[in-house]
Amino acid sequence: MEKLLPECLLIGAAKSGTTSLAFYLSQHPDVLLAKDKEAHFFDSDERYSRGLVYFRDQFFSKAKQEKVWIDATPGYMHLYGKTISRIKESYGESTPRFVVVLRDPVKRSYSHYKHRVRNGKEVLSFEEAIKAESERIDNDPDEWWRYRSDSLYGEQLEAWFRAFGADQFLVIKQEQLRADPLGTTNSVLRFLSIDQPLEALDGGAQNPASEPRFRWLNRLLNVPLPLPRWITRKLLGEAGQRLRKRLRKLNQVPENSPDSTAQPNEDWMKGFRQTFSEDLRRLEALTQRSFDEWK
Repeated sequence: MEKLLPECLLIGAAKSGTTSLAFYLSQHPDVLLAKDKEAHFFDSDERYSRGLVYFRDQFFSKAKQEKVWIDATPGYMHLYGKTISRIKESYGESTPRFVVVLRDPVKRSYSHYKHRVRNGKEVLSFEEAIKAESERIDNDPDEWWRYRSDSLYGEQLEAWFRAFGADQFLVIKQEQLRADPLGTTNSVLRFLSIDQPLEALDGGAQNPASEPRFRWLNRLLNVPLPLPRWITRKLLGEAGQRLRKRLRKLNQVPENSPDSTAQPNEDWMKGFRQTFSEDLRRLEALTQRSFDEWK
């Protein structure tokens, strides 16, 4: 039978290390990573409507004799209301393997927020953004305002486990991946029934977290011109676009560096952490693992 679908979906969580893990896995000769890593097939109405042949041809066209194809789209996890039914419909009687990387929910939420600040999408403080989250989601559900909501792993995985069975999932803590990237990568390969381990990894962590040094400059560089994209490209030219990209990069500093913006109030963050207590208990019950270090 003609192969159309990946054997593995790396579904999340966003801002938790999926880019690094996908990069490590792609170094194995038996693994083919989707073009651009994230296919966004099951969470995109437009792409999903094009069908499975499009999925394969667009994202796995370079396939040779690889044993396992991987689509590493972290948006699938938190958009489970849409993606689960589409995955079940597409795979029919077969079931893919799912890999999930989880991060301390407070740190993930804050990294998510910083990502939006960096892209010029967020102007509120972190505290203000959390308070406004529910209203923002109601008013504009297609925008990625879900800083806290996307960190409710127990709620999300409960739906996934119910749909596909817990045995189909490998759940990894980001701390594991950082402390032992090679060992963690090989554990994923074993989960995917790839017996030959990697002896070493080429390169370190990918997509490191950063934030703008100057927010005013970041907003200026990210303001879209009120013109069609092709006209913008024509006006700026290649040199102008390269300069804009270079200025964005120069304006970035690592999260928590001396030049980074002020951190949220410590007492407020302690209270924010407590809002995840119930969901973490739910996660522990589902996975039969302890997450005490995140409480």
